[in-house]
Amino acid sequence: MFTQMNSRIQLAADSYDRYRKIMDTKFDRVFGNPPWGGVLKGPLAPVYDTAKKEHFARMFRSAARGKYDVYGLFVERSLQLLKTGGHFALLTQDTYLDKEWARGLRNLLASKARLDFIVDLNPFGQLFFHAMNAPCATAAAYTADESATDTECLCVTSHAAKGAFQELNTQQRREKVVETVRDVLGKLADRKKKAQVLFASGARIAQQKLRDTANDRWDLSGGPTKGDFPEGWFTAAELLEMRQGVTPGGCLDVFLMDKNRAKLLNLEDDLVHDAIKSKQLECWRVQWKNKTLFYPYHVKGKKSEPAFTIQWDEVKDERLKSRLVQISLDDALDFDKQIDSRELEIIRKTGINNEAVSKLLKHRIALGLVNYPAAAKYLVENYERLQSRVFKKKNIRDFNRRWYEYLWPRDATIMLAKQRILSPTLIRQVRFVLDTKGYLSDHACLMIQPTEKTKRAWEKFVEEMQVVVGEQLSKKELLQYCLAFLNSRYAQERLVTGHRPTPKGFYTITEAYLKEIPIPKPSDRRTAKQIIRVVDELERREFDLTEKREVEALEDKLEAAMADALNAVSAHYEKAARAD
Repeated sequence: MFTQMNSRIQLAADSYDRYRKIMDTKFDRVFGNPPWGGVLKGPLAPVYDTAKKEHFARMFRSAARGKYDVYGLFVERSLQLLKTGGHFALLTQDTYLDKEWARGLRNLLASKARLDFIVDLNPFGQLFFHAMNAPCATAAAYTADESATDTECLCVTSHAAKGAFQELNTQQRREKVVETVRDVLGKLADRKKKAQVLFASGARIAQQKLRDTANDRWDLSGGPTKGDFPEGWFTAAELLEMRQGVTPGGCLDVFLMDKNRAKLLNLEDDLVHDAIKSKQLECWRVQWKNKTLFYPYHVKGKKSEPAFTIQWDEVKDERLKSRLVQISLDDALDFDKQIDSRELEIIRKTGINNEAVSKLLKHRIALGLVNYPAAAKYLVENYERLQSRVFKKKNIRDFNRRWYEYLWPRDATIMLAKQRILSPTLIRQVRFVLDTKGYLSDHACLMIQPTEKTKRAWEKFVEEMQVVVGEQLSKKELLQYCLAFLNSRYAQERLVTGHRPTPKGFYTITEAYLKEIPIPKPSDRRTAKQIIRVVDELERREFDLTEKREVEALEDKLEAAMADALNAVSAHYEKAARAD
């Protein structure tokens, strides 16, 4: 009776009933091109309301993680809408393949679906959509469990199509891309393990491999791994660990300076290091521009720590030591805690400001607590700027850092190593460099070197090289040998084949990529010595136009020395292709 009296209520009830039935319906097919955009804090973001974020986190437990992209929610929702055995095909960005936020989404797809196709059209966002995005088409079937074990996903990746589009208009270019992708998929459908047509690379990737690598990233290249190389060979990832450079986190002018300025400030040499940017790394050598980084960290007893950490064995006054323990003061530049009445009086008069901390520093230098007085004085002169740094609405101290520290200082035992290999994080051409001076750089550079993580493999490599060469090689010589293979034409081919470039055409150096680069044992002493000798000569060359031909000749000589080893990889793949 009531509903007949109010038609609007009746309409609302009917609409709700239809909506409930639709929400409970399972479908055979789901397809579309969902919106994309990072979940940020401003109103321009697709999702910024706190209540809605909390709701999505409950509804989409796999995709709504961290700084997720909103298209990830649509992918998870697609699986929720499908019947068991139903299919979805979505056009999204390709960032879900390797971003940290998409770890849960990759796990969901690998365990609850059978992935049939992933076609990454990374360079063609502008061509198809007039936008600088990175489109990717994904097709899968919902399995509801891990029943897809022995299946394979047909994966296609694209790189910049130089020379493939000459004299073609926009529509013809689009048709060329579609035709090329279709040709690659056709070759893969004929049971070929890998395929290459113009700018598109294809590979059959086992569902189990996608499941095993979901927590890291999905490598669609089908590139070689340890099991694909001859027995006894190492990979670059086994021998060398990769770490990003440092991040000061604001006030860069305080830390980055010309070398002459560092000398004028009398900063202690232990805390000042030659600094480089990624663009100064050229193949084989570093172009240093007379810049230095003031890095307030040192290594004590093989332990990385801030440079002003109090060294208890150097504090001879037992009463002073007892007082420091009592107030839990373990850093000489921690001015939030006062040691004695003198310091209490200084703070009582003016509070903690530049003038007060300058007086406190003089007092602590007199007490013998400050190991690097010139560096400490320089930091204190910039106290108010440094201690007020804010990141993500949090003060520098909220990141468990002291007021003068870097936001991301990394491990000083690795950052200050003198012998290692450097590389830009993003490259178009491989350009690894041997560093024997201990350059410091920001996160755009990678420090690649033997560490505790790779110790066992490195020691075995050292022993096997000694057996072949007949003598103990230095660490520098061993790194030069590795460098030859990292800068090889084979390494360049692996970089651009099947990997996902950025929209601007750069490729990321990752641990997964280093796993594809073999470091084989040399066939004999002469070959090993020749490789090391040529690399050493390349490092000494000036890379100007007048010597370009000489450098190319040396690189050809190096490639010839490595040919036997790298040909073994090619032979392996040719044999595998014939078997397919």
